[in-house]
Amino acid sequence: MNIPFDRIDEKEGTLEFRITDGNLMDTSLENVLLFDVQVGESRFALHRDKNLHLIFTHWNIKTAIRVARVNIREFNADKGLFIALTWSGEENYLYVGEEGGSNLKSSKAEQKGGAIRMGTNGALYQIGDEGIEVGWYRVREAGHDILEPTAKEIWDFTVTKVNILIEGCKLKDFLFESTLVQQCLIMLVTGFEVYTRTRFAEMEKEGKKPNIEALMKEFARKKSVRDEIENYAKSMGKSLLESMLEVRKGKGLINFQNWEDCKTACKKAYGIKFGGIPNLKGGILKSIKKYIALRHKIVHSKYDMTVLNFDRVPPEEPIFANMEFIQQARDDFIEFMETLHRETEVVG
Repeated sequence: MNIPFDRIDEKEGTLEFRITDGNLMDTSLENVLLFDVQVGESRFALHRDKNLHLIFTHWNIKTAIRVARVNIREFNADKGLFIALTWSGEENYLYVGEEGGSNLKSSKAEQKGGAIRMGTNGALYQIGDEGIEVGWYRVREAGHDILEPTAKEIWDFTVTKVNILIEGCKLKDFLFESTLVQQCLIMLVTGFEVYTRTRFAEMEKEGKKPNIEALMKEFARKKSVRDEIENYAKSMGKSLLESMLEVRKGKGLINFQNWEDCKTACKKAYGIKFGGIPNLKGGILKSIKKYIALRHKIVHSKYDMTVLNFDRVPPEEPIFANMEFIQQARDDFIEFMETLHRETEVVG
């Protein structure tokens, strides 16, 4: 079968062809593969299963997995078969009929479970499946990571784990509860750091041009530091932005767990002003900043942190590390992160 896949538009298109002979109707065969080919960020496959279903499967990074099937048992293959596949961002179809246009059947593709991601090696990978939810994944090849979760996937998994801990806290023991709450707050702040750092690099790969000079003036003022970044970029084949995040054994020059550094980096690189994000509820920024500061206290203080603001009581009212506190913290983080993510998607 000679199909010009190199001329196919992976975003939207129609593929028509005819089969006049071959083993498509041979019931002694468990499976007959007509083609399975990757085109850019998509993969197209057409095969016939043991029950004589012709199955069109389309994998795509944005539209995920779609499958359409038509049973061809009743067709007269001696006349030849007409087959057409259509795909777009909205829907996919499979059409099968006998040569001449008679007995035409069609099937709209069903959306299947799982997601599609592309590794740095250009290959497509399926993450999850029907009834199988994957919280974390990593693909390594020759000692190097070629596929890792996106920034948003990392954050969503953090929230899932925090929710499990919150829902699982059934004991009426204050010490257990306060310890769990402290751990959840550490996880949320770490999730904030990992998301912002990962998303910072993702935006450049998505075609959003960062203001490198503004970043350099803020985080690499000394010539020796600039030279370090440029040399790393040249030796590793990385962009200057990636190099700023990876120099010094992966620690980088920007501490995304520092509220001011994170806020400044987003503003300098992409013009994202935390205080100017549309539709962000009032008081959220102040709360997130407070949670980050409390996380640092939990990690570094030599004192017990069942009262999170113990050093300010009085005159402040005590903030207890309890379920009410962590549920509010979780909701505030979700509100901020979801709104921030939408803002990163529209940045020019």
